[in-house]
Amino acid sequence: MWYLASVLFAQPPKSNGHAVLCETSQFLVEADNAASAYDKALAWGEHRRAQVSGFDLVGVQQLKPLPGDGPPGDGDEIDGRVYESDDVWSRVSELIPPQEKLAAVFLEQNPGAQLSDVLSQDERSLVLRILEES
Repeated sequence: MWYLASVLFAQPPKSNGHAVLCETSQFLVEADNAASAYDKALAWGEHRRAQVSGFDLVGVQQLKPLPGDGPPGDGDEIDGRVYESDDVWSRVSELIPPQEKLAAVFLEQNPGAQLSDVLSQDERSLVLRILEES
């Protein structure tokens, strides 16, 4: 069976209690049952933690079974949520970027581009903080 796992990483706590940088990673896990999927998600997190300098593994935030009996396939829904939002239809251009601004499309159409080219200014600032602190 396939599961969607979400693992949380964070910088060590600061003595003054201020905010720390965090990262979530979502990935697919194949396991016989949820308990095994959880163990695999933790192991993946420990392996990933070694690659992300300055962050510690906090734990598994979510573990959701994927529908169906076989491996994930084209069109399978992985995740979603239901929520309320003000005035969606007047904010379409704010909420939905043009196709060429989506990371996958941009990177394929611009072979020399870097992932940093598709990050927002806020995301770039956070990445720079991570690099400066490691």
